[in-house]
Amino acid sequence: MTLPGPVGGTPVKKRIERSITGGCLISLVLLIMVGVSLVAVVGYVLWSTSSTTEKNRTAAEAELRDLIDRTARESAEALRTSATADPAALTTLIWKHTEAPVITYDAARKGFTAVVEKATVYERASILGSSPDRITSCGIFTYALGPDHAWHVNVAARETAACLPAREIDALTREAGRILEHSDDNPTTVTQAQDVLDRTRPLGRLTVRKVTHDKRATTVSALLTDTAQTVGQCFLFTLSHPGNQVPSPVAVTPASSC
Repeated sequence: MTLPGPVGGTPVKKRIERSITGGCLISLVLLIMVGVSLVAVVGYVLWSTSSTTEKNRTAAEAELRDLIDRTARESAEALRTSATADPAALTTLIWKHTEAPVITYDAARKGFTAVVEKATVYERASILGSSPDRITSCGIFTYALGPDHAWHVNVAARETAACLPAREIDALTREAGRILEHSDDNPTTVTQAQDVLDRTRPLGRLTVRKVTHDKRATTVSALLTDTAQTVGQCFLFTLSHPGNQVPSPVAVTPASSC
C-alpha cells in the first residue's frame, strides 16, 4: 500500500517555485522601470527638439521682418539720394535694392509698387538630427513722393500666395536669360528673338516687343506674364555681341515700359 505524498509538493519544490515567482516579479519590475525611463528620455528629447525648433523659427521670423524693413529703408534712401526722375532709371534702382521681379509704375500718382518674396533659413531639429527649413513672406513695397517732394515707402508683408505671379515671372526671366545665353543665334529682329525665346515653356507668356543692337551688345525688350496672365512685367535682356572674345552672361533687368 502506497501512502499519498505531502499536499502541495515537497518543501524543496515549494522553495524553488517561490524563487521563480520572485525572480519573475523582479524582472517584471525592472522591465517596467526601463520602459518608463525610455519613455521619459524620448519625451524629453522630443520636447527639447521641439523647443529648439521653435526658438530657431522665432529667430528666423524676426530676421525676416528685419530683412523686409531693411530692404524698404535702403531702397527708399536710394530713391531719395538719386538725381533722376526718369521712371526707367528709378525702376532699375528699385530692382537693385529689392530684387523684385515685378515693379509697376503708376504714371498718375508718379509712384512705384514692387512685389518680391523674401525668405530666411533656419534649422529644424529632430531626433535624427537637424535639417534646414525656410520661412517666406511676400513683401509689397509702395513708393510715393511725399509733400516734402522726397520719396517715402510703405511696406506690407503678405502670405506667400500674394507673390505667386512674381515668383512665376522671376522663374520665366531666369529661363529666358539661360536660353539667350546658350543660344548660338544672335537675334537682331523681333521675329528672330521671339523664335529663340519661344523655347521657354509654357508658350504665350513672353512677348518680344523690341530689339536693339550695336557692335558690343544686343538688347531684347520683352513683356513677361504670370501663368494666369493677370500680371505683366517688361524686362530687358542684354547679351554680349557674339564677336566678343569672352561673352559675358546675359544681363536681365526690369523696365518701366516696353
